[in-house]
Amino acid sequence: MGDYVLVAGRYRRVNDMCNRGGATERVLMLEGFGPWVMTTNHLIYRPIKRGHVRTHHASGRQTSMALLSAKVRYRQGGLTVPFITAWDSERITVPRLGVRVSGAGPSIYFADEGPMDRDQHGILWVRQGLGRGRGKALFPTVHAYRQRRAMYDLLCQVYGGLTIEESDTRQLYVMNSARGQPIREGERTTAPPVCRSCAPEASHELPSPHQ
Repeated sequence: MGDYVLVAGRYRRVNDMCNRGGATERVLMLEGFGPWVMTTNHLIYRPIKRGHVRTHHASGRQTSMALLSAKVRYRQGGLTVPFITAWDSERITVPRLGVRVSGAGPSIYFADEGPMDRDQHGILWVRQGLGRGRGKALFPTVHAYRQRRAMYDLLCQVYGGLTIEESDTRQLYVMNSARGQPIREGERTTAPPVCRSCAPEASHELPSPHQ
């Protein structure tokens, strides 16, 4: 191992990995983070010498050019399908549940729980299939895992690229204000950021899941 991936705004060392879902996904065990699911178009960072990194795709294709982390783009009915939008092939399933009791009180778990079922805080999430681009886009339904990943990794909600490529200190958020009131400093949102190039499209053309 010894490679790094960018997760939640930090470079994290890969200690181990295994394949999941055929050749399209891998589960990485990240130092100080735990399990994390990586698709084959995610960038990996490999140190060359102090102060330098080489970037390459999980598929093996290497590049030393500027990062181009945007995901494959899909359109439907003349509209761009945002990265976080769910597709009808990505069905939600309800596994058999169990209850465990600890010092913190009772909690539920999936009987066949896997590394994708909880986030890094140990919170159990709804289980939803992965099939972006297959079938029909379900505007304005949000895909649970991609929305969660976009929030943690600061991915553009439109094209799925890393917004920290533009700035590692400030991100742009396009949101509708509740009741027409101005958005105030410190407000919280479930809407992932957008990159500058996607902001006009996100504010005027997309069927937003955050209206």
